[in-house]
Parts: sequence; C-alpha cells; structure tokens
Amino acid sequence: MVGALAATAFLLLGVLLAGLVLPSTAAQAVPSQPAHLYVHSDGHVSTHDPATDPAIDLRVSSSPPIVPLAGAPFSFVAAGDYAFGSSAQAVMGAMGSAGVPFALVLGDMTYGDTTPQNWCNYFESKMGDGKVIVVTGNHDIGTEIDSLAAACNYGIGATMTGQYGHNYYFDYAGLARFILTSQGTSDGDQLGFVSGTIDSARAAGIPWVIVGMHKNCITDGVKSCEIGQGFMDMLLSKRVDLILQGHEHNYLRSHQLSCGTHGTPRPECIADTDGTFQQGAGSIIDIVGTGGQGERSIGGTPDAGYFATEDATTHGYLRVDVSSGALSVSFHGVDGGFTDGYQVVRGASTPNPDFTLSASPTSVSFVRGQSAPTTVQVQPKDGYTGTVTLALSSTPAGVGGSCSPSSLPGAGTSTCVLTGSTSGSYTVTITGTGGTLVHSTPISVLVSEPAPGPDTTPPTITITSPSADATLGTAPITISGYAADNVGLEKVEWKADGGSWSTASGTNSWSAVVTLATGPHTITVRATDTAGNQQVAMISFTVQSAPNPPANPVDTSPRFFGIRLFPTLLGIAAALIGLAVSIALVSRARRR
Repeated sequence: MVGALAATAFLLLGVLLAGLVLPSTAAQAVPSQPAHLYVHSDGHVSTHDPATDPAIDLRVSSSPPIVPLAGAPFSFVAAGDYAFGSSAQAVMGAMGSAGVPFALVLGDMTYGDTTPQNWCNYFESKMGDGKVIVVTGNHDIGTEIDSLAAACNYGIGATMTGQYGHNYYFDYAGLARFILTSQGTSDGDQLGFVSGTIDSARAAGIPWVIVGMHKNCITDGVKSCEIGQGFMDMLLSKRVDLILQGHEHNYLRSHQLSCGTHGTPRPECIADTDGTFQQGAGSIIDIVGTGGQGERSIGGTPDAGYFATEDATTHGYLRVDVSSGALSVSFHGVDGGFTDGYQVVRGASTPNPDFTLSASPTSVSFVRGQSAPTTVQVQPKDGYTGTVTLALSSTPAGVGGSCSPSSLPGAGTSTCVLTGSTSGSYTVTITGTGGTLVHSTPISVLVSEPAPGPDTTPPTITITSPSADATLGTAPITISGYAADNVGLEKVEWKADGGSWSTASGTNSWSAVVTLATGPHTITVRATDTAGNQQVAMISFTVQSAPNPPANPVDTSPRFFGIRLFPTLLGIAAALIGLAVSIALVSRARRR
C-alpha cells in the first residue's frame, strides 16, 4: 500500500514538473526576422538577416516586447538632432550598446539625408525593433513625422496614450511617466494636455515625471522661446523632474530651477546648483541636441546664468538610470572628451536654510542729480533665521545709493534709493550677504539729461509710511516717502489736517515727525520743484490712545461705624484665642 502511494506521488510530481518546463522551453523560440536593407552615409548598401547572421545584432527581434517588472529599476537613453552622417551613426551605435530598453529621440531625425524607413531601420538595428521612440521636431513636421512614427514603431512594454510621434505619454515600470510633446510645432498649443497629464501622474503616485520635446524656451544658444513662456512657466511651476529637449545642436544643462524667464536673468529662480538635487525643489532642463548634426555656438545670452554646464564640441547621448529613490543622469560622448553627471533624489532630506533676494521695480530711471527708489525683499526658506546685510555696486561706476534698513533679520523689505550725477545706462547690483550665503539681484538704471526748455512738469511724491487707514498710537508718528522731478526738487512740505505747512527733512527721500491728538487725521504732503511746479499727496489714519489701566478694586466688605467688620472680628478672635492659650499654660505651670 505504501509503495503504491509513493509511486502515485512521484507520478504527480513528474506531471507537474513537465507542465512547468515545457512552456518555458517553447517561449524561448525566436520567430524568424525578415532581412533589412541599410543605405549608409558613404553610399554603400548592406543587408542583415538576424536569423542567419545573429552576430550583427542579437537584440533585433519581432518577439512581443518585454513588460518591465513594476518598481524594478531601469535605464533609457536620449538625444535629438541626428541626420545620417558618420557622427549620427556613431551616436546610434553607442546608444544601442548601452543595453537599455528604449531610446527617446528628441526630434529632427533625418534632415533629408535618407528616407524615414532607412533611418529607422538603421537605428533599430542597433537598439532593437520598436525601441526607438520618436517625437516630432521642426524638420519632421507634416508627413515626415508620420512616416518616421510608422517606421520607428512604438514597441516597448508600456501602454501608450495619445498620438504617437506627436503628443502622447506612457508609464514605465510604475516608476516614471514619460510625456512626449510637439509643443512649438504646427500641432498647436499642448499646454492643457501636458499639464493635465502631469497632474494625473502626481495623483497616481508615480515617482518621476519626465517631459521630452524638441524645442526650447530657456537656452544659452541661438534659439528663442519657441515653446512659449507660459508653457515653460507651467513645467517649472509643477516641478517636472526632468525636461529633455533638442533643437540647439549642442549640450546645455541647467541648474535646478523653480522659475525662469527667457531673456531675463532671475537669480532667485535657481533652487540648487551643486549637482545633487532634491526632488520637488525645481526642474532640470537638459538640452541634448548632440545626435550628429554640426554644432552651433553657445554662450553669452541673458539666459547664461540659468545653466550649470555647456558644450559644443562633443556628439553623444544622455543616459538616465531610474530607481524609486533617484534619477542618475550622465552624458556620454562618442567623438569628444566632454562629460556631465548629476542626480535627482527623492525622500526626506535635511534642508539647508537659505534666503531669496528680489527687487521691485527691476528697472528705474531719473534725471541726473535726482534719485529713484526700489524695494528689496528678503524671503527666508528652509528655516533661515540669520541677518542679511545689503550692499550696492554699479557697472559702470556712476550710480550710488543706500538701503534703509541696511540689514534685515531673515525676512522683510528695505528701500534702496539710487542716485547718479552722470547720464548713461547702468546696472546696479544689490547684494544680500548672510554669513556664507550671498545672493544678488540686478537693477537696470537709466540716468537722463534734464528736458530742454521751460520746466512745466510737476514733480511726483509718494507717501510710503504709515499705511493708509492705519490705527496708530499717540507716540510721535514718522511720516515718510519719496519725491522726484525731471529737473530738480526744491523742497517737500507737510501739514496735518487744516494746519499750516512745515518743511520736511530731505527731498528725494523725505520724512517728518508729527505729534497728534487721538482721533482721525489727514496728512497732506507737497513737493515743489525748482521751477515752482507742485504736486501733493494725502493719507488718512486714526490715532488711538492706549487703554486706561484698570481702576483699583472697590472694597465692599461690611463696615460698623466706619470700621471694616470682618477684619476687626478676625483680629478680636485671634486675640481671644491667644489669651486662652496663655491662661492654660500659666495654670499648668502652677499645678506643677
């Protein structure tokens, strides 16, 4: 009986093992692959049949795409602007040798050097069938991109949503959402599509959001803001982790940016510069137009300050290693010595206290000998509590000034008054220093000559303190503000309510100390220029005295002939108790 049971058990085990082994063996069979024809840049033609010549490219297969394991780390490569010369083919070959599941092509593929079919056949012979993922560039619009999308078919193991080659997205391994857009081409504005797709990725808890496109906005090359400033602002405001672009035939990688305006330096937009970036602080713009086309000049534009590194000497590609905790990014050249590398990390980190510095307005003008104010704001971040000291410098020399207050305790505003006696254009840099932290903001200054002829233009006058409709204490009140004129100021005066005029201290920057009774008041100030032209400004507020201290409490205890009854009775009772104790002690002593 025992032998029969053992035999049955071994039989069932054999059947189970056969069922597990046989399907696995069958799945390893690779269907035959039709031969491909390639026309190379030097004109020679070659064929490739993977079934008979696997040594050429063992990765090319018509097998169904492998679906990545959810949460498993993966890598991809990216570049744009190829053509079909020797440099382009070298880049394609190097990308294929990287051993990654797909390559992102950031637009401008053939440049008319070869057909879309031949271009894709060659690239796929290096990467693998369906692994060359394309999006349109300005050289690919019209039927070209549709032919490229058909030849470089989408064939990776991730569901694609949208119109492939134009505007679409896919999620890979549950770790990253890739959004590819033709923004800036003839497909029209894609802001709504991209914005909504970013939001849905965040809502779904996908760790990383990567947006790829061909054209640029912020760039230190020859191109302009072709995707639109509003589209750029949207990407940065949503803190897209990585923005990949082509179009410039070179390599430019930005600092981590929380904002940015094309053509306008904004130092306060730079969130981090050290090459290890915390997710959520900003976005990295990586322009990788290094796929093979001839390089263009870079540098010297107003956007230069946004960028950490630049190169126009090396063709190559970007590799991105994706895990749940980090994006590790590196640039690999094929015909030059340039390299780059940085990392974006997720999860908790210890923030470094810092501050931002900004000014408004960032452009002022005044007549020589006069002045103009700008308001500087210091804003702390990540718990900064230090004191920031303000200083001014002028390029070229010729404009001076001072800030009041000259230092701020971690947060607040200061008014910086700029003066100059020589006409011309200047850049004044206001620098804030807090320990080892230094930030600056530029101010454009135009100092002009007085207008010729009689002066008929009245001056301007502004009250900056106190605030309108404020409620103030009865202590002496300081009224202050600024005045300016196209030729010259003679004086600033003030009066309270219907009183007489008194001269304020100063002209361009003026103040007056006023003592007022409680109640509502109106202060009028008047600026007079050297030609007698006048201008007035008014402000209303209320002076309120401090509340009176509470009166001494009234004694309401009962009295008898003016004598407080309760305290008196308590005193008598205490005396009687003391007398009784004394008698008791004396009697005890006598008995003894």
